Amino acid sequence: MGKDAKHNKSVRHDQLDGDNRPGVGTFLQKERLKKQLSLEDVAQQTCIHITTLCNIENNVWEKMPAEVFARGFIKLYADLLGLDKHDVLEQYDREKSCDDENEDDKDDFFYGEKITVSRPFFDLRKCLLFFFLLVLFGLGYYFFLSPPSPEPETPPFINGSVHE
Repeated sequence: MGKDAKHNKSVRHDQLDGDNRPGVGTFLQKERLKKQLSLEDVAQQTCIHITTLCNIENNVWEKMPAEVFARGFIKLYADLLGLDKHDVLEQYDREKSCDDENEDDKDDFFYGEKITVSRPFFDLRKCLLFFFLLVLFGLGYYFFLSPPSPEPETPPFINGSVHE
């Protein structure tokens, strides 16, 4: 039991906060309740934060950490409940694949916008431009900033006579 800061009343962590859509989380919650375990018990035994357990039970995968962690948490949770973790993960994969298909239909950030294809950073145009600027810089240095070459000495013999 925790305290709700806004209303200063007790709140149970195993109450559903999100929508009660069927899925892996709902299945795990029903199995947990059959074994008469609280979320605090599960959190203590698995070292998974209660908020994460609530997200799993409510099938709120958007608030979960990276996919590898979500799969690990589900595996730990199923193992604690004595369930076949491979079957639970298969159900999770099926659910995620269905969610991914449904997300394509929803409005997203790029809906109706042209998505540009990213190009590699060093494409041919950039390399040629860099080479051209490098040559231009080298020529500028050679003609304008390099010290002048010394004037050649006049040879001692000019027109067959010796200058002394």
